[in-house]
Amino acid sequence: MHRNCRTLERFFTALNDRDLATCGKLLDADVVVTDNAMESLSGVAPARQMFANLLRVDPSFHVELKDCIYRDGKVRARGRVRSDIAELAGPCLWETRVAKGRIRHYQSFRAGSNVSFVRMLTDEGGADQAHTL
Repeated sequence: MHRNCRTLERFFTALNDRDLATCGKLLDADVVVTDNAMESLSGVAPARQMFANLLRVDPSFHVELKDCIYRDGKVRARGRVRSDIAELAGPCLWETRVAKGRIRHYQSFRAGSNVSFVRMLTDEGGADQAHTL
């Protein structure tokens, strides 16, 4: 497995373990996170807070990484999200760019879903209301 794929794998392992400190260390200071609805946020602190809100709202959230390839400077991965929230659960694709062992760009694609994680799980988007989807 390419080292950049291993970075994404370590990120998902940390996320599944609820280890937000390690998640933060694997994100570049200027990381850009883009969701299904093409909403984006930038910066490690907002990204880490978004993932923390996700885990708070959905304690069952778990990523199962199936395949990961590195090509043309991008990590492309396929897997499944386990979740008690139907809109989050199911097959998922990710595309990331990794530099110096840190994720610089993270994008998720969930078939049949246009749920905006960025809007839903940031303070500006009303993270306290996220469970209502």
